[in-house]
Amino acid sequence: MKDALRKTWLFVSVPLGLAVLADLFLAVFYQGQSLKEILPLHGVLFASILVLCGLGAFVSFVVLRGRSAPRNTVLLAALLFAVVSFFAFMVAFSLGGPFALGAWLVLGAAAFSAGAVLVGSRRGG
Repeated sequence: MKDALRKTWLFVSVPLGLAVLADLFLAVFYQGQSLKEILPLHGVLFASILVLCGLGAFVSFVVLRGRSAPRNTVLLAALLFAVVSFFAFMVAFSLGGPFALGAWLVLGAAAFSAGAVLVGSRRGG
């Protein structure tokens, strides 16, 4: 269980960190908004990334707990998930609104984290 929690945090920290950096760069530096203006609404987005991606990744890591993926493989899968998510956010939101966006976060994180475990796995004891 501890290993699944560690890998979940490792997986979730990459897309969350990239989303925060990209959002702050666009909102503060490009559009000139203050942090007080953007924090409430964007904080909900960041919290949803944390919770929903964490849920999907945690379920994958628990279900595949008999296998162990290297840390670098988990980081690479998280980076790929983050890059794909920047484009998938627009598509999911335009197709189904916030529910489709939430579904993408859960199912996408589950798929990418399961892929990391299956591609880079070593059989556990």
